[in-house]
Amino acid sequence: MPSVKKMKNKFNLREKSIIRSFSLQLVQKIGAWVALGIGLIFLKGHISRDIFGEIYQKLTKSQNPHLQEFFLGTGPADRQKLLNYALIFLGVIIFLNIVVVFSNIAFKLRDKYIENNKFYIYNLWIFILNSLARIASYIVLTLCFVSAQTLILVLLFISLYTWFSTKKLSDPNTENFFTWQDPCVRKIIIFSTIVVLILPFIHDRVETAKAQVGQQSADGSISKLKDLIVNLINSIPFLKVIFESLSELTGFIHWMILIWYARFVILSRISEYNDFWTHVNSINARATDFKQFYYYQKLLSEASVTSTKPDLPTQTKKLIILGDYGFLQITPAFLKNEYLERELKDDEKENVLRKFSEKIRKIIEFINFLSPRLNPTGRNENQKKKVNFLIYCLFNEFQNFKEIKQTKKLILRT
Repeated sequence: MPSVKKMKNKFNLREKSIIRSFSLQLVQKIGAWVALGIGLIFLKGHISRDIFGEIYQKLTKSQNPHLQEFFLGTGPADRQKLLNYALIFLGVIIFLNIVVVFSNIAFKLRDKYIENNKFYIYNLWIFILNSLARIASYIVLTLCFVSAQTLILVLLFISLYTWFSTKKLSDPNTENFFTWQDPCVRKIIIFSTIVVLILPFIHDRVETAKAQVGQQSADGSISKLKDLIVNLINSIPFLKVIFESLSELTGFIHWMILIWYARFVILSRISEYNDFWTHVNSINARATDFKQFYYYQKLLSEASVTSTKPDLPTQTKKLIILGDYGFLQITPAFLKNEYLERELKDDEKENVLRKFSEKIRKIIEFINFLSPRLNPTGRNENQKKKVNFLIYCLFNEFQNFKEIKQTKKLILRT
């Protein structure tokens, strides 16, 4: 009876540890998003000043100091309205994060034997929620291009959030996004920055050139070549519209950038999800090959060659089979690193190979144990995915043999 009580206490401690870890992550992530929201609320009343425009005018000596028109929104009231939308989407991100964390807690408490949280990152429900939160964060990023102040704030937030995401403050890890490692974040910032900083320069140069050409035309001193260029531009309505309404198109360009990368992330996430589960669900072929190699080397090591030539020593046969390149490819990563990728001394070969063979046998026993225990009928598709994932972890994620024993104990106790 004391052992049963001790076992229950272990489970209670583990459940408390899971809840504590996920709750800590929830507080940390939501705290970061709330901080960004507070910053945007504070800046709502301070976005009328055109900081970049003042700097641009001093650097280029431009006649048009206003870069504000190349940001989103047509005036202070419009920009404040867009910031309100940004705050709404921040609320959506916080809500989705809460749902994801509580879903993770429920899944982890239900399936105590799945230690690797990657299984639930790629759970369809959580994967969709994370994808929606990712797209919502891109909308917030785009809406922060309403002014120089909000742009500086969001860039500072991304930098701090990137640093924060590299710190493993609690395990298991949940999915991180809105960091500099995210290619969509970088591209949205780069292309929107081009709209804000490069297009004003082009627009200013075009306006200056138009004024100069117009002045020369009025004085009657324009050359035939300049007449030709003016007539060419005026004869192409599309070019004329672009030159005359370049600043008016900038807000539209920001949204086009957002739509393009939202489409990109949807397609890439679908591909990522399908690729992950295709890889996991195809692991059975590797497991079957691994078992067959083991049985083959065992059979060969025990067989006697019936010929006039002397038989090869047993350990030599084992070396031939265990050193086979195909076997190296399908051996679990931790076992390959432990035995097959180091030089064996002559006096340790027999002992090492014996232990190696014994561990292979135990690995095969673990593989054969999973499906009958977790999916005895073979008809539960969800349990089949869990079995495949545990085999996938065995070959790719486990770091040592102790993790196999731990996983088996957890399965037996559920």
